[in-house]
Amino acid sequence: MSKSNVRGYGKRSKKPQTAGRLFVELPQTPIRTVEAALEDETVSDDDNLVATLTQRLSSVQINDEYQEPTDLLSPHRRRTRQSVLLDPPETEAIKPLTPIKSQLIPPELDISEESISSVSSFSDNLEGLQVLSWAEVCPPGDNIVKIAEASYAEVYRVTNERGTSIIKAIRMRSPIKAQTKTQQKSGLVDEEPHADSDLQGELQISEWVADIPGFVVYKERYIVQGKACRELLTTHQDFHKKLKRQDPDRLQFYPSPSRYLDDTRFLVVELGDAGDALEDFELTTADQLWDIFFHVAIALARAEARICFEVRLIIAFSL
Repeated sequence: MSKSNVRGYGKRSKKPQTAGRLFVELPQTPIRTVEAALEDETVSDDDNLVATLTQRLSSVQINDEYQEPTDLLSPHRRRTRQSVLLDPPETEAIKPLTPIKSQLIPPELDISEESISSVSSFSDNLEGLQVLSWAEVCPPGDNIVKIAEASYAEVYRVTNERGTSIIKAIRMRSPIKAQTKTQQKSGLVDEEPHADSDLQGELQISEWVADIPGFVVYKERYIVQGKACRELLTTHQDFHKKLKRQDPDRLQFYPSPSRYLDDTRFLVVELGDAGDALEDFELTTADQLWDIFFHVAIALARAEARICFEVRLIIAFSL
């Protein structure tokens, strides 16, 4: 059977076929060595892994104990500056970190002129305050009740037709009548009068916390001078009779109003009425206790965040 002739179309090209020579002069891929082939293969068993590792080892030395290498690796580039600062030059003696006791210098007290002037200006402000008598603080028709004795002041509640206020009476440095023999035998301990600097701190705290929820509202301050009125003496005696029934061994730390003289002076801070003291409030459920705890914690947290307020002691009659 004869082959059929395939007819071609077009003019046959006479140019030499050089397409296969395009890549002749390019560098050829090097022949892969046995070592490279071993690196690329996946070692499946322990024998092949050991064989691969041992081909790169020339000698192995095993010591009985671990020895620190003599040539440490250079530190990381980012810590080079730190190492230079920490390593002193060899020619310079290393100075001890702890200074000699004779070289210790006590810190200087930072007493600025501003703080000194603030105390003096506060004393001037006290002289400019309104001066009232006890009869004017509690006139006829008003009701005054002593509710607590704080570390700085005696606390009273004054009620009249206009509303209710809490007053804190802080005794200033002024004369007072001496104790009688009966008062001395009863173990009466007089609370020392307070300096102007102490009063300044008490007033600043009262003003700063007045706008914080959970603290009492600050109203006014003034000076009360002179002898006590009958209503003040009566509520003072009733307060201590009540305390004696609750705690017979309790001492009286504030002088009786009967010892006030014409020149006896008090700084009175008038505050809003925040209700009954916790020691006079009867708790009936555990929920009330938790409510009091959380409200006090939240109020203190707000004061600490806003004015860096810290309290040393929390007692029942301060809540």
